[in-house]
Amino acid sequence: MATPIHICFEKAAASEFKSFKLAAVVCKGKVPITQTLSNNHYRQCFRDKVTKTRTFINSTHAEVAAAMKLISFCFKDYAKKQQNLKNLRRHMKKYTLYVVRSGVDDTQEEINFNDRIMKSSKPCKNCVKYLQNIGLTKVVYVDNNNHFQKVNIANWDLNKQHLSCAQRNFIEFKNNNYKC
Repeated sequence: MATPIHICFEKAAASEFKSFKLAAVVCKGKVPITQTLSNNHYRQCFRDKVTKTRTFINSTHAEVAAAMKLISFCFKDYAKKQQNLKNLRRHMKKYTLYVVRSGVDDTQEEINFNDRIMKSSKPCKNCVKYLQNIGLTKVVYVDNNNHFQKVNIANWDLNKQHLSCAQRNFIEFKNNNYKC
């Protein structure tokens, strides 16, 4: 049986992104819930009103996509059992989110895109905030030293978390007073 890490790594390598190829899966114990397997993907944010072309595109991060799939999976169960949805956060504590980023070794002279390696996949500030809000607190990711970290993000300080490159660009875009 493939491990959650290997499942994510294969899914990440198949992502439509060129550089940031991430995938996530939610597990109960070490058993992946295959319905939650997700990778990062583009979604359109808005269009230029004059030219009707895309002017900015953002993405759904793999962590959030997997968590959203888990919520719909859990809501189905809760609706069938007619349980109180306030218990959802307590229910989410049973699960662990695995996040993996596939990349190439950019220290090599010649880059072979078929030789993928694992790279840092620590969730960004927005993903951590989302995961904290829904009660999914156990996360396994690859750190900057290519070691797996299993952490409880329940008490992570959001002000100390990083923003993704796209999130930083969007803030700069917004701060330059561009109108949608």
